[in-house]
Amino acid sequence: MVKEVEKLIKIVGKGNLLEAAFIYLGSFQHADLQRHMDHRNHNSLSEFINKKEQEPLDKYFNLKFSLQGLFLIYAQAHAILSKDSNLGTQDIIDKICNSIKELELDKDINEVANGRKLDLLNTLANPKREPIFKTEGDFESKILTDIKKLLNEKSDEEFYFNKFVIDCYYSIHQDIKVDEDLALLFSLLYSFGGQYKKSLSPDRIVKREILELRNNPLIESYIGILASLLHYEIKLANKDGTIEYVIDHKHLDLQKKGLEYSEFELYPINAKNTLEQLLKNQDSDEFERLVTSPKNICYSALSEENECITNFVTSKKNHKNTFYKLALGMFILSVGLYVADYFLMEQKLFNSMKNILPQTNLIIAAVLTIVIVYALFQLSQKPPLSTVNGMTNENLEQLHAKQA
Repeated sequence: MVKEVEKLIKIVGKGNLLEAAFIYLGSFQHADLQRHMDHRNHNSLSEFINKKEQEPLDKYFNLKFSLQGLFLIYAQAHAILSKDSNLGTQDIIDKICNSIKELELDKDINEVANGRKLDLLNTLANPKREPIFKTEGDFESKILTDIKKLLNEKSDEEFYFNKFVIDCYYSIHQDIKVDEDLALLFSLLYSFGGQYKKSLSPDRIVKREILELRNNPLIESYIGILASLLHYEIKLANKDGTIEYVIDHKHLDLQKKGLEYSEFELYPINAKNTLEQLLKNQDSDEFERLVTSPKNICYSALSEENECITNFVTSKKNHKNTFYKLALGMFILSVGLYVADYFLMEQKLFNSMKNILPQTNLIIAAVLTIVIVYALFQLSQKPPLSTVNGMTNENLEQLHAKQA
C-alpha cells in the first residue's frame, strides 16, 4: 500500500474511511460566519428524509446532512445574536426558521416539518434519527449557550465556532468512530472563505498524528477525492415507487475523462467498480479494501525525496525518455560533425568512411532520420494517467467551489 494511504488509514482508524469521507463532506457546509447560507450542499435531503427502506449506507448520509445542518443552525444563531444578544429563545428560533424559508431548502424539508419550527430544526440537525430539540430549553442549552460563549471570544472566534459545532455533533452521534479532533480539522480546512490560516498546534488539535494529515497535502487530497466520488456519483433516485441509491454513470465517465486534464497524485483507478460494490454490499470495510488496494491506486511520486513507492510505469517512461533524448543528441552531434567535415576538413572524415563502405552517407542519413522522427514522436506523447502528477489544495478549493 502507498505510504500516504497507510498513514490515512492509521489516522482515521481501520474500517472508518467511509465514515471519515462523509464527515469530510459534511464539513463543506457553506454556512459560516462570513457568507450567506447556501442550500445547494443539502441536495437530496428531501429524498433522504422520505426514504422508507433502511440501509447501512443511510447512517453515513445522515452524518453528512446532520453536520451540514448544524453548521447552518449555528451560523444563523450567531448572526442573529450578534445583532441583538437580548433576544429570547423563541424569537431566535423564529428568525432562524424565517431565514430558512427564504431558501429553496425550505421546499425540500417543510413538508416533513409541517410548519412546526422545532421539527424543521431537528430535520436539519439529525434527519433520520431521534429529534435533539424536544423543547425550547433543549435548543437553548445545546446551541445558544455555545453561541453566547462565542460572542465573548475575542482571540479566535473562527476556531471556537467550529469546535462548538463539532462538540455538539459528537454529543448527538455518540457512535461515531472517527476521532473528534479529525472532524474538527476537516471543518477548519475550508471554512471562512478559504483555508484556516492560523496554526493548529497540539495545544488545540490534541492528537499529533492528526496534524500529519494537515501537513501532508497528498493525504488530504486523497480523502478529498474519495469524498468527491461519493458526493457526485452516488445519487438517490425514485425507482418503482421506492427511493434507492444509484450511481451517476454519466458523471463518472466525465470525471474519468477529466483525469487527462487534471494533476492527480493519488486516485482510485476503478472507481466505477468500487462504487458498485459499495452500493451492492454497503460495507465500509469492503470500500476501504478497494480504495486502498495497490492494484486500485493510481500513484505518482513527487520527487526523489518522496519515500513512497514509485509507479513502475513512471520509471519505465523516464528510462525511455532518456534514451530518446540521447538519440536526439547523437543526431545533433552527427549533423555537427558533417558540417565541420564539409567546411573545415575538406570531407576527409566521411570520404575515409566511404572507401570502407559505399553509400555510407546515405545509410547514416537514413538511420538518423528514422531515429529522430521516432524520438520526436515519443517525446510528444502525453504521459499515461498513472504518471499524472499532484492534486493540490488548489484542486480541492475548486472542488469546494463546484459543490457550491
